[in-house]
Amino acid sequence: MLNEHEVFRALGVAPAGLLITGIQTILWGSEIRFVCLYDPDHPRTFRMIFKDTLSILWEVFDRVDERDTTADVIGILFDNENRKCIITTDVFEISVSYGQLIFEKDW
Repeated sequence: MLNEHEVFRALGVAPAGLLITGIQTILWGSEIRFVCLYDPDHPRTFRMIFKDTLSILWEVFDRVDERDTTADVIGILFDNENRKCIITTDVFEISVSYGQLIFEKDW
């Protein structure tokens, strides 16, 4: 298992805060996209795209309401060998089994 530093390595940046601002599912969940902000003090948007998704396990925590427009990432675990990722935030936790992971950034 690898930790959230894998994200920073893939983006080519130093560790800083991460927020998730949106989640998009495509083709009934066979692709899932996370819209993220790197370093909320100097925000830069990027996307984590999981393609050929095999399973999604999603738990929403209690007390979520319309004011929860961003989710603060607490941890990300990557299992590259088994192509599985677990993302834990202050709002939800999601586990994704996937075929391909792509990081997209506009900076």
